[in-house]
Amino acid sequence: MKWKWSFFVDSNQLLPVSDALIMKEFLAREFLNNTVDNWLIALGFVLVAIVVARALYWAISKYIKKIAAKTETKLDDMIIDMVDEPLVYAAGAVGVWFGFSYLDFSAYAGADQWINGFFSVIITLIVAWLITRLFDSLVGEYVAPYLKNTETDLDDVLLPIIRRGIKIIIWVVALIVALDNAGYNITTM
Repeated sequence: MKWKWSFFVDSNQLLPVSDALIMKEFLAREFLNNTVDNWLIALGFVLVAIVVARALYWAISKYIKKIAAKTETKLDDMIIDMVDEPLVYAAGAVGVWFGFSYLDFSAYAGADQWINGFFSVIITLIVAWLITRLFDSLVGEYVAPYLKNTETDLDDVLLPIIRRGIKIIIWVVALIVALDNAGYNITTM
């Protein structure tokens, strides 16, 4: 059976003319005020962000942790251990935000503001998670061993309470900042 349609020369003769027109029609269809082509580009941003986040995690775990392990201090090892996961999630969230920013939601009132507020909240919570991890690790590595050498039991009892209290304060402040960044008026609450 012979092929009756001619081929596109620009596309290295991959698609017959009728298939290329069908593909153009498909990519030109609109969904939520964006073409399928725009949705695929936004999905590309998300996929690239996932790949970059995974590559970042791989580079940190394979190379940076080994370099930090060669130093004399434990502080850099601890900081890298506490920063790697939040950094990877932040890279992924920024990529997803770029993907959504590429799309046009101007036909929907407040959609762009809601999307920006949502990702602002996500990034704020990731930063709070990072600060909490760093604080907890620093206290566990430096303060707790120092207090174990003291003669009184008061510091052994107070340390977990103070530790938990400071973590709660970090998360409450992060929640307030996140809600403020999302557009809520915090002063009226």
